[in-house]
Amino acid sequence: MPAEIPRPWGPFLRDIDDVLAAPRGDGPPLALHCVGGFVVAMCYDLARSTADLDVFEGVPPAALQTLVAWAGKGTALARKHGVYIDAGSRVATLPESYADRLTEIFEGTFGSAT
Repeated sequence: MPAEIPRPWGPFLRDIDDVLAAPRGDGPPLALHCVGGFVVAMCYDLARSTADLDVFEGVPPAALQTLVAWAGKGTALARKHGVYIDAGSRVATLPESYADRLTEIFEGTFGSAT
């Protein structure tokens, strides 16, 4: 993985983290289960090949809908950075127990999400 999250992803994800850092009560941090070209590009240090970050699942689940409404295609944040969050469950069916094999891409980078 790259030492620094490349543009436009780094600034985009930091803007999302800043919003998530706002007081939200005692809720758990947001975890995004990501798939697709974004993950491949970040894990193997490849040039950006996609304009979206496919999120298969959000934990807690309701947070994903809110995130897509704020950072999805056509939103102000997406227009600002030229990339967006997409609910990837529409494009993929993951195998049973996939979550047992998840790894954190940017461990320790973001304060509000895991």
